[in-house]
Amino acid sequence: MIIDSIVILYNPDEQSVLKNIEIISANTNCCYVVVNSCAVKILDQISRIKGVVIINNNMNIGLSKSLNIGLREVIKSNSEGVILFDQDSLPSELFFDNIIACCQNLLKSNESVGAVGGLIHDDKKNIVTEDIASPTTEVDVIITSGCLIPLTTIKKVGLMDETFFIDYIDYEWCFRAKSMGYKIFVSNNSILYHNLGDNLVGFLNVKKPIHDNVIRHYHIIRNQLVIVCRKYIPLRWRIGHFFKIFYRIPGYIYYSSNRKETVKNISKAIVDFVKIKDKENYTF
Repeated sequence: MIIDSIVILYNPDEQSVLKNIEIISANTNCCYVVVNSCAVKILDQISRIKGVVIINNNMNIGLSKSLNIGLREVIKSNSEGVILFDQDSLPSELFFDNIIACCQNLLKSNESVGAVGGLIHDDKKNIVTEDIASPTTEVDVIITSGCLIPLTTIKKVGLMDETFFIDYIDYEWCFRAKSMGYKIFVSNNSILYHNLGDNLVGFLNVKKPIHDNVIRHYHIIRNQLVIVCRKYIPLRWRIGHFFKIFYRIPGYIYYSSNRKETVKNISKAIVDFVKIKDKENYTF
C-alpha cells in the first residue's frame, strides 16, 4: 500500500520536529511538510531530509486549509492513502507497519474504511488513552494526527472543512464520513506519542487536558457550537457536547493565564456563531 504523509508546521521545536519528520519521511512514500510558520534554520534542515516536499504558505492560514493543500498534492500522486500528522506527534517504532496492515486487513474484509487512527499515548498522563484488549476498535471519531485515510475515501467524503481554522476539524470530518456509510477505526497496536492539550487539570479525581492558549479558546467554543448544530452529527453526541460547553467555558476562564482575554475570546466566539448566516447544514 503506497502511503504519503502530511505534516503541518507552526513554530515547531527544532529538535523534536526534525526527529519526527525524519521518522515519518522514512516510512512513507512522500512527506508533504506544509508550513504556516517556521524558522528558516529549521526549514533548511528539513529540506535536506530525503522524501520531503516543503510547501511554504508564508503565513498562518490555519490547520484545515493547510491539510487541504497537502491533500490536494496527495490526490495528484499515485498514493493509495495518506497519514496526517501534527508537528509534535512521534510515531512508535512499529506504528507505520501496524496501521497500514490494519487498514489493508479492514479493506480486504470489505469494511467501508473512513479512516484508521493510532492509539494515542499522552506524555503528560504517561498512560495509553484506550484499552488495547483487541487489535482494532471501531469508534466515532479519531484525532487528526496519526490518521490514515484511504485516497478513495478522501475523494468521496471530501477535504477538511475550511470554515474551521483549528479545532474540531477531525470531529467534523469523521462524522461526515460516518454519515456517508464509512467507519472509523483505531489500530490498537499503532502507538502514537502525542500531547493532548497544554496542561492537565483535575476535578473529582479525574484529570483532563486543557488548552491554555487564549486564541484556541475562541476556536474551540465557536466550532463546538457550530458542530453541535450540524444535521449529520448524531443527536446523542450533539447533546453531550452541548452540555460540555457549560463546564468548559468556566474551566477555561478559571485556569487561564489571561482571564480577560479568555473572556473576550469566548464572548466573541458566541457572537460570531450567532452571526453565521448560512444555516443550510444546521438544525436547532
